[in-house]
Amino acid sequence: IWIELEPGGFTPDHKHDDSEEVLFLISGRAKIVIQGEGEREIGPETAFYSPKGVMHRVENIGDEPLRIVWVYSPPLPAHCS
Repeated sequence: IWIELEPGGFTPDHKHDDSEEVLFLISGRAKIVIQGEGEREIGPETAFYSPKGVMHRVENIGDEPLRIVWVYSPPLPAHCS
């Protein structure tokens, strides 16, 4: 999945009970919050991993859009059609 988040934008706290998730940040600055691991600031060309069932969120803390590629394994049902 390709997504862009405008400055100040975020994904709400959420989890995927049946899928692992890897995010690769193409450009921008983000704060990643992962339950049990705290928060981290990341920049371009950085990846992070969220295991199944772990609450997490992504926030755009920069002044340009975040450009992100998300990969789910197995794919999320909503993205299989």
